[in-house]
Amino acid sequence: MALSIWLTAMRLRTLPLALGSMAAGFAIVPAGHPIDWTVAALTLGTMLLLQILSNIANDYGDGLSGVDNHQRQGPQRVLQGGMVTPKQLRTAISLLVLLSAISGGALLYLALPAWKEILVFLGIGALSIVAAITYTVGKKPYGYVGLGDLSVLIFFGFVAVIGTAYLQSNQLFLLDLLPALSVGMLAVAVLNINNIRDIETDLQAGKRTMAARLGQRNALIYHCLLVSLALAGMHCYLWLHKAPYAVILSLTIPAFIWHGFQLFKVTDKTRYNLLLKTMVLLAFSVDVIFFLASQLQS
Repeated sequence: MALSIWLTAMRLRTLPLALGSMAAGFAIVPAGHPIDWTVAALTLGTMLLLQILSNIANDYGDGLSGVDNHQRQGPQRVLQGGMVTPKQLRTAISLLVLLSAISGGALLYLALPAWKEILVFLGIGALSIVAAITYTVGKKPYGYVGLGDLSVLIFFGFVAVIGTAYLQSNQLFLLDLLPALSVGMLAVAVLNINNIRDIETDLQAGKRTMAARLGQRNALIYHCLLVSLALAGMHCYLWLHKAPYAVILSLTIPAFIWHGFQLFKVTDKTRYNLLLKTMVLLAFSVDVIFFLASQLQS
């Protein structure tokens, strides 16, 4: 089977979200704490494997349920397009679960000093794997009842950001919840655009995402709230840490305003595909700038 088919299934354009979460995690590592690059590499590898697992499981679940069909306006999925069989996707899912477990296990062994902490993170890792699969797979996938947004907020925000920082420093501060929440909301905004585009076909297939429950206009307002609160949270964190370069984060605001106007102007739903890619890049850019601003502070 052609490598290009599997690259399509992996949805490489979404992977900057994991990179951005990791960058934000590095931003909240206490100043002066040395970076363990072996732990960093394993953190990145585990996060990417989990995101790819989620993407392929999503292709499998939505393909079997009929959510992905010829009426859908998004990019063609590999199961929907007949490029792979359900069995091949199940094999890929099993392989990714194994690789995620191996990478995650090695990460925790190297990064954490006590078995108590290792067991806690093993539990979080197991939940991450289960959440990646059951988003659209199973008898009652939680993504079909509007809980996908909450899952993205938790795993791309709190788990990825705070987890990255803790695995480096073995320290946790209450204020770290603020950038974690912000990063999570930007990731939810990406998912929301995807779901706004698919409202009609999702409802026909019985998939009631948050966007489908809200309706198109309210979902767009919800999107603006997510982005606004995320940017406000990151600014607050930098200001509270007296970061002199917090202002550079403000340079992204005009791009988000332009993007918001474009979302409200959409008449052809295929236009959402470009705006979705743009939102991924904006979220990634904010995460990286947040990291740079925090480093310039120190």
